[in-house]
Amino acid sequence: MNIKEKAEHFYNMAVDNATAQNTAMVEEYRLLLEKELEQHKKEVRRKADAYLKEEMERLMREKNTALALKTLEIRHLYKDRATEITEDLFSKVKLSLTEFMKTKEYVELLKKQIKEAKEFAKDRPVTLYLNSTDADKATMLSQEFNITVEISTTDFWGGTRAVIPDKNVVINESFLSKWEEAKECFALKGGSFHE
Repeated sequence: MNIKEKAEHFYNMAVDNATAQNTAMVEEYRLLLEKELEQHKKEVRRKADAYLKEEMERLMREKNTALALKTLEIRHLYKDRATEITEDLFSKVKLSLTEFMKTKEYVELLKKQIKEAKEFAKDRPVTLYLNSTDADKATMLSQEFNITVEISTTDFWGGTRAVIPDKNVVINESFLSKWEEAKECFALKGGSFHE
C-alpha cells in the first residue's frame, strides 16, 4: 500500500469513525431530547390536569353557591306565598264561622257542647262561658240545661268554654282556639292538613 492509498484508507477510516461518532452522538442527543420531551409532556399534562381539577372545583363551588342561593330564594318565595295563601284561607274560614254563627245549626252546636261538658262533669257544677256575641242566647241555654252561663270578657269568637272547678278542668271549645290550632297544624304540615 503506498502513501496515497494509506492516506486514503486513513481518511476513509477517519471519516467512517467520525461519521459513526457523529451518528452515535446524534442518536444519544435524539434519545436525550425524546426523554426530555416525554418529561416535558408529563409535566405539561400534570399542570394541565391540576389546572383542570382546580377549575372544575371552582366551577362546582360556584354552581353550588348559585344553587344554594336560588334554593334559598325559592324557599323564601314559597314560604311567603304559603303564608299569603294560609292567611287568605283562614280569613275566609273566619268569615264562614261568622256566617255560621247566624244559623240555627250554630245554636245546636252550642247545645251539643254544653251536653258534652255536663256529661264530663257528671254531677259536679259547671260554669259555661259564651262569647259576648252570643249574649242573646245565654238565658235560653241556662234555662234549657240548668247551668250557670256567663258572658266572657275575652273575645273567643264563638263556641263555648266550660269550667268545672271541682275537677280543676277547663273545656275550651271556642272557635278562636280551634281556629288557631287548625292554623298552626296547617302551617306545620306545609300548607295542608294531615291526619
